[in-house]
Amino acid sequence: LSIQVTLFCAGLGTLFFHCCTKLKVPAFLGSSFAFLGGFYTVSQLDIGIFADMTMGEKLPYACGGIVVAGLLYLVLALIVKIAGVKRVMYFLPPIVTGPIIICIGLSLAPSAISNASSNWLLAFTALAVVIIFNIWGKGMFKIIPILMGVLISYGLALILNAAGVTNADGSAILDFSRVATAGFVGLPQFEICKFHLTPILIMAPIALASMMEHIGDISAISATVGENFIEDPDNMAAWTMRTKGVNAVVVGADRIAANGDTANKIGTYGVALAAKAHGIPFYIAAPTSTFDFSIATGAQIPIEERKADEVRHFRSEQTAPEGVAVFNPAFDVTPAELITGIITEHGVLKAPYTESIKKLQALLQD
Repeated sequence: LSIQVTLFCAGLGTLFFHCCTKLKVPAFLGSSFAFLGGFYTVSQLDIGIFADMTMGEKLPYACGGIVVAGLLYLVLALIVKIAGVKRVMYFLPPIVTGPIIICIGLSLAPSAISNASSNWLLAFTALAVVIIFNIWGKGMFKIIPILMGVLISYGLALILNAAGVTNADGSAILDFSRVATAGFVGLPQFEICKFHLTPILIMAPIALASMMEHIGDISAISATVGENFIEDPDNMAAWTMRTKGVNAVVVGADRIAANGDTANKIGTYGVALAAKAHGIPFYIAAPTSTFDFSIATGAQIPIEERKADEVRHFRSEQTAPEGVAVFNPAFDVTPAELITGIITEHGVLKAPYTESIKKLQALLQD
């Protein structure tokens, strides 16, 4: 396979993915290693029309199987759309997707050992860097341990190569001869896919494994950035604040206490915390009828809980044991100290809210 074509298509796929998800999910889509086993199997076919073919001649048929695998992705996406994410994820918990990802990795172990054996020093350096950054890395470096492993081990390779150190077989650690002879701009060689039932039956089912691999990847990204991109891709407030230059947050209110504590739809408190963490002003916009001057603090605001069956059931189907405990609040309370200002028809109230709200109360009484 052409590395250039693979990277080009991975880039196009990533752009298409971001268009479909409206730039919500910070992910790059590369080709799944799960398909390597399928390519190897197709290359070893020696029956029927494949008996007298070279490996290069069999390649278009393997790619045809991948095209069918892509169509299978569309079918699976339609199933998720119709059945719902929660119902599908019920059958794909981490205990299912995790081992599949592990198996894909283990299937590549022979290739990894073969590559590492050419220079064990660089291999163990890369492995050590990945482990160190994954466990002890801070901030952005903890998110990109593999990239750091590549960069640092490549830096070491440059030093060793300049010092005249060679690989175990005597070859140069770095060889730039092909780069020197390559054109500055060029088009990779594209091939037209060919279709045959045998390669299709080999390649297409791998889509199931790579789909689970993708779910595992998105789960890992969700855990990294603190957002659930699988079940609720719209729950992206914190990531948007971090990456899109949000200047202010304005939300409504259902009830405001005399000290400025504000009750609103569930999730408002989390948005306020995210705004505080990113140094973004957080405002409440509400009419004066929302203020309850008889309540001193938000602790006195009763919080309604919705029906437990809204959590235990999905589309009339029970998804949790009968009688299991459920916490399903409809509102939360944002403490006054997280609120930059309260916007009303009489102006913007500022902290300390106990005083500014008293002045508002007096104004309304007049």
